[in-house]
Amino acid sequence: MKQRIKLAQALVHDPDLLFLDEPTNGMDPKGRDEMLELIRDLAHNKGVNLILSSHLLPDVEYTCEHVVVMDKGQIAAQGPIKDLKGPAGRVFELRIKGDVPGFIELLMRRGMDVHSTDEDVMRVFVPPSAPGGGDQRAIFAAAAEFGAQVRHLRPSVPTLEDVFAKAVGEE
Repeated sequence: MKQRIKLAQALVHDPDLLFLDEPTNGMDPKGRDEMLELIRDLAHNKGVNLILSSHLLPDVEYTCEHVVVMDKGQIAAQGPIKDLKGPAGRVFELRIKGDVPGFIELLMRRGMDVHSTDEDVMRVFVPPSAPGGGDQRAIFAAAAEFGAQVRHLRPSVPTLEDVFAKAVGEE
């Protein structure tokens, strides 16, 4: 309730710019959701310019269109969230049965970027120029050629947390 009162006090003066520092701190889930809806409405529909400071990146991603990522007092990344999330192309989570190192080598020769995650799951970036197209067909074509069996394949949607990790060197 205190957070809502503070926000109401700030809005009474019809500001052009509003600074919000951890606006959902200490709130219960319902109150947090309501506060995020209000912040989003202010920024997107009411024309209020907001600067939101938060370590809760899903909250930032929901309410903001542009971000500035700070690391040790320096700007590590900045810009529209959709641009920072990555280049054109698709990212997939992939698990295969077969010679994993050999398959990774084949994918890389075909211009795909491959990173191991946990256990036997890998993240594969398929650029638009990949043989077979810029989607999962390129992975299936490579698997058929190599003789590997695809056991798991799903699109991997990058998040603002991925952007932050990349910006501060935690990939």
